[in-house]
Amino acid sequence: MGRPLKPKTPVAARLIEIRGSRSRGDFAQELGQKEGTYVTYEKGVSAPSVEFLQQLANSEGINLHWLLTGEGEMYLPEEPPAQALDASLMETIVITIAEFLAQNRKVRIEPDKLWLIYMVCYRKLAEIKDKFPPEQTRILLKEELKDLLYLATK
Repeated sequence: MGRPLKPKTPVAARLIEIRGSRSRGDFAQELGQKEGTYVTYEKGVSAPSVEFLQQLANSEGINLHWLLTGEGEMYLPEEPPAQALDASLMETIVITIAEFLAQNRKVRIEPDKLWLIYMVCYRKLAEIKDKFPPEQTRILLKEELKDLLYLATK
């Protein structure tokens, strides 16, 4: 087994908890990831992709709300969860952040701050998603993100 990692983010620490005693290589392979990519998730150096998060939820039964926020139960109940992560909301956030970073190439955001931004945006978007049409929701998210991302770079 590889040497222990010191995670930089709460999400990275929770990934280590999920993996348990399995080797990083075996766990990564079970989830369809390269070990090197998975290690960056466990270290908190990079954020897991939406596809990885969906695979983790499907194969391990992990509650993604717990993974991202630390709130609720680690594992999904047998019935559909009340606080399941909405993949379309998360996709909107990931795309919006990626667009911002592409337009502002010099901006560097530390992973622990990026996770906080994901969490704040997810909560905000979850609150307003049914109040506005999708395009207006995305515009509101972009405005919120702009402020958060600039604050995160300070």
